[in-house]
Amino acid sequence: MIIAGVPIPGYAALAPLAGVSDSSFRQVCKLLGAGLVFSEMVSSEGLVRDDEKSYQYLKFVESERPIGIQLFGADPDIMADAAARVAKISPDFIDLNFGCPVKKVVKRGAGAAVLKDLNRMQHITERVVKASVIPVTVKIRSGWSTDQEIATDAAQIVQDAGAAAIIMHPRFQTQQFKGRAEWSLIAIVKQAVTIPVIGNGDIKSVSNAKAMYDSTGCDYIMIGRGAMGNPWLFQHINAEISGAEPISVTAQERYRVMKLHLAFIVEEKGERLAVQEMRKHLAWYIKGWPNSASLRAQLMQTKRLDDIQQALEEFFKSLEHVKNNK
Repeated sequence: MIIAGVPIPGYAALAPLAGVSDSSFRQVCKLLGAGLVFSEMVSSEGLVRDDEKSYQYLKFVESERPIGIQLFGADPDIMADAAARVAKISPDFIDLNFGCPVKKVVKRGAGAAVLKDLNRMQHITERVVKASVIPVTVKIRSGWSTDQEIATDAAQIVQDAGAAAIIMHPRFQTQQFKGRAEWSLIAIVKQAVTIPVIGNGDIKSVSNAKAMYDSTGCDYIMIGRGAMGNPWLFQHINAEISGAEPISVTAQERYRVMKLHLAFIVEEKGERLAVQEMRKHLAWYIKGWPNSASLRAQLMQTKRLDDIQQALEEFFKSLEHVKNNK
């Protein structure tokens, strides 16, 4: 796939995931086949106020490219100002979030709340495209509620406003992340626009990804929660679609990636924060493996990097011949 002249390898992207898709996890996913990654969602208002925490979300390393920085907000002028600031760090894309369904975002008129006002969606997209030299992508949902399906109209509006690609999550805001993503709507959006369409929603396995890709005609696939604890999913999807050989996720392969992820996050955030934030990732990595419950309980109490490393080494020594090909 090519977006605004930027070649995107493979077939699957890592979605923005709050509290998950930081630089360390993005680096792991890139190494395991993710062709495109996105930052955690960044507040446009926070950037304009020079909020230090908001700027922390903008950090990335060159190996993560191509990368998109995802912004959310309700005010076209503030979004444009924030986009101009983001453009100074030269990511490959700026992504506009018109799809986040969570209460704390929509109550501010941002995320999926923008779906209720297509004129504002158009204005925000136009202002951001004009303010930034970086190509702009847009993420949308089906609409606000089941009686207000506006995905096709929204897709055409953002395309006309200058968006370089559309990410389509076929659920309504009122569904949150429940129910089933209606992939047929991705196919409808794909037929309605000429820019690339990335399909998102319910991709937790290779078979899911292949079914979406084949049934919708989407140009690319976006993976969110399905990648948590299973970043090999990107390589496996690439292999399935291209006919290559997938990586065998043995216990030692899993251990290798966990150690690599731990090293990345320590480099990014320092030992104290790395230990705190890595616990959830380690729990996801070992879910379903023999004796994982006892190791998970141990890790949740651990405060030192050395103790985590020792616990993992002992755990995987007992699993040298176990395979888990998700």
